[in-house]
Amino acid sequence: MDSSAIIGNWSDSDKLQITILKITEVAKTFYNSNQQLHSTSISWENYKFKFLHRFRDVRNEQHRFLQIQTAKQQKDETP
Repeated sequence: MDSSAIIGNWSDSDKLQITILKITEVAKTFYNSNQQLHSTSISWENYKFKFLHRFRDVRNEQHRFLQIQTAKQQKDETP
């Protein structure tokens, strides 16, 4: 999003409006249930922080290592 915003020369208000239009499913439910996100005074950084905090990956490195260690190549997959 930030890369597109730089290219398009979007303001923070533009970023907020476009993000609100683009979010779907669980993110849309989170947005609709959080009244702070509807405030006209919320900053882009605060808005982005709330979403990144809510949807962060909470799995640790051990979990990721185990996934890699137990991964198997499928017959139709190339290396």
